[in-house]
Amino acid sequence: MSTQVSIDVDCPNCARQLTIHLDRPVSAMVAAVSYRHDTILPTEDDEYSSARFARVLIRERTKQSMGRMVLHQRSGVTYPYLSEIELGHKYPKPGTITKLANALGLTTDQLMELVAAED
Repeated sequence: MSTQVSIDVDCPNCARQLTIHLDRPVSAMVAAVSYRHDTILPTEDDEYSSARFARVLIRERTKQSMGRMVLHQRSGVTYPYLSEIELGHKYPKPGTITKLANALGLTTDQLMELVAAED
């Protein structure tokens, strides 16, 4: 059974209005924070969100016939860390997400929208 909840809060660090979306079954709940300017960032590094990010990253990379080594070189993300991300073992930090998106010819928003839409 799925639960869909949205909560509006003020970020104590930057005073931005944030919307927290909880849209997964309680056993695999993933929270995403959406700033008013539509940047979507994960709020937790759980197995489900890491695997979802990995699937999207690999799909977008292979669509461009790009190997992992090329993505590493274009993004500046170390090869071992990129491997951990693509294996679903690590969830990248926001700066790394931006580097990966740019290397794929996407904006951070575009990449994270693909991740948010991934089942």
